[in-house]
Amino acid sequence: MTQLLDHEEHSEYSPSQLERIILCPGSVDLCRTVPKLPTSPYAAEGTLLHSYTQQILEMWPEIPDIEYESFDHEAAVVDAVNYIRTHVDFDEPGLRRFQELKVRMEQFEDVYGTLDYASISPTRLDITDFKFGRGIEVGIHDNPQILAYLDGFLYMLKTKYPDLYEMALTVPWYVHIVQPRIENYQWEQVFPRDMKHFNALIDRTLRLANGINPPFSPGDAQCRWCDAGGVCRVRMERVRANQLESLRVFAEVQNGQATLDEIQDILGCKQETLDAFKAIEQYIFLELAKGKEVPKFKLVRGRSNRAWASHVDFDTLTENFPELDEVSEKLLDSKLRGPAQVEKLLTPARRKELEQFIVKPEGKLTLAPIDSPKEAVVISDPATAFADFVDAD
Repeated sequence: MTQLLDHEEHSEYSPSQLERIILCPGSVDLCRTVPKLPTSPYAAEGTLLHSYTQQILEMWPEIPDIEYESFDHEAAVVDAVNYIRTHVDFDEPGLRRFQELKVRMEQFEDVYGTLDYASISPTRLDITDFKFGRGIEVGIHDNPQILAYLDGFLYMLKTKYPDLYEMALTVPWYVHIVQPRIENYQWEQVFPRDMKHFNALIDRTLRLANGINPPFSPGDAQCRWCDAGGVCRVRMERVRANQLESLRVFAEVQNGQATLDEIQDILGCKQETLDAFKAIEQYIFLELAKGKEVPKFKLVRGRSNRAWASHVDFDTLTENFPELDEVSEKLLDSKLRGPAQVEKLLTPARRKELEQFIVKPEGKLTLAPIDSPKEAVVISDPATAFADFVDAD
């Protein structure tokens, strides 16, 4: 694995943040005023699957002995590698491959990050970004992240491998998005003129972001992963205006005055409003988890259901409660039924004995009004608590 840079801190202008910054330059300065959110469980899982993919690509044609956490993980990684091999001939003479390569754009030293995979041969150049999320489909066309990686890779070749750089100027350039868990595989060819336009866009964006009173422009894409999404006044004002408009239209609907097109406006801002509320909830949750006082809210435990202890299975129950063997078909419905259902099959005297096989886990942390009768919870590990909160949400 070849590296060009060794930045210890993540760039606030990293390729993965460029879409947000292009769409909302003001977000850069605002993000500096709030703490960076802890890593979510989804990001941690993505990092793990990236590491598996890197191991396979580095050792090819040997196959590393990887102990996957699940079949789903293995399938995603294998599909990602297979996609690469359908586009890149690993046996082509002169092929050079790079994994987990730290690069930065040539003209903008603050735009740096880690490129997942790149290769250069006498016939083609390929840049690939792996996405292991299940939720939002990532597109390839005019994708600023992948274009920044392409620029950074070319700059790395120019400074470290002049011969390969000269080769790169004579072959076609291809960029790829590989998102195997939702079967999203996209690629397109990029031309020098595209990179010229992209560099002009980044120059304009950085000038705006670092200028006086940089503009804000909230929206779905730019607000989704913004660390300041829960405190952005411009976003809140937009949501509030949409809510007021929806209430106005709703009042007209109640009076029988609205058209079908106007009725749609009521639902039109639903997701944006929900996303804003979610960002605010996460911000307040993290403040409380860190021990800060939020006068109107507190953290409490939500409800939880009883469950079988980790060592309990069907055989354990029937061994300790022989009478259940006679009604075993009622215990199984593709899996062992829950404690409440099994209790109904026992006499009242025997139900007491069943308690040793049952656990009641702690409820998920959640926000509650300060006057809620539930007891406030003190957090010892804010990052872990926040990760659980995001996962539960």
